[in-house]
Amino acid sequence: MDVSGQWNWVFFGFGVAYTALTLFATSIAVRIARARRRLGEGT
Repeated sequence: MDVSGQWNWVFFGFGVAYTALTLFATSIAVRIARARRRLGEGT
């Protein structure tokens, strides 16, 4: 396996990890926003 192919896999792995972390953070942010809105309406 040549070096260029290895780097392609490395960048591919970073891209997948970055996308997964972004989606995870977005879902958490949405969940927090909904909880805050619910608490705001409750008071």
